[in-house]
Amino acid sequence: MANGKVITGFSYPRVALYKNTGTTVSYENGMPLARGVEVSFEPETSDDNIFYADNQAAESAAGLFTRATATLTVDQPLISAERMLMGIPTQTGDWTAYDKDQNVPYVGIGFIVRYMSDAKTTYVPVILPKCKFNQFTINAATQEEDIDWQTTELNATVLRSDDEKGTWKFIGKDYDTEAAALAALDDKLNVPASTPTPTPTTYTVQQSLTNVTSSYSGTSVEEGGSISATLTAESGYTIDSVTVTMGGTDITTTAYDDTNHSISITSVNGNVVITATAS
Repeated sequence: MANGKVITGFSYPRVALYKNTGTTVSYENGMPLARGVEVSFEPETSDDNIFYADNQAAESAAGLFTRATATLTVDQPLISAERMLMGIPTQTGDWTAYDKDQNVPYVGIGFIVRYMSDAKTTYVPVILPKCKFNQFTINAATQEEDIDWQTTELNATVLRSDDEKGTWKFIGKDYDTEAAALAALDDKLNVPASTPTPTPTTYTVQQSLTNVTSSYSGTSVEEGGSISATLTAESGYTIDSVTVTMGGTDITTTAYDDTNHSISITSVNGNVVITATAS
């Protein structure tokens, strides 16, 4: 990834009860939190420590991490996760009671961040090892003519864990598939293996070529994957018409370069149809 990488997605937030015996940290009761929409992480640090000499700043020690705020936007927390995060010990019949017996615990938070670099998609698991959620809020609006998709914003304070080095964030390696990244995340947060893992979404690639050949031979591609093809007219023919659609939308102007007759789609999110003719 010589050109660096850019974030293109967020998915599969997980939570687990945080436990420590001295500097040994572990997790239990790991589970999905909800369907992820957005996440933000804002660390706070102590002030820089600056040494002055000869009437100027001569040396500087950067401020150290003190705490952070994590904000997760999700569809709606699963009730089992909400009870755990809010420290609700009991349930009476069909009701969940928020009362004086609440004891909000420390938890670990994990999620997957999707990246793209040089048209290659990778998935990275991230864990905030010791957090405590604020009380959940409810914001709801009545439906008008169209459905207003309403999300829930959850806020948590992130602290250093009790391990020997006071870790406050873990970032995993780049995985080629979301399922592999999620498996690594679930293993570290002790999420049971029975928890469903995502089935990659696959889209079809159809090429309708008349007197034209294509360097791309695939018939399907996973969501977020890329397509690169060069079109070549048969001997004695000239390419005169090329159309590229994705998910039923014409993307020819952005996907096709008529100078060298190349097609490039960096992130597939729908069925692709390439139509080309030469005369």
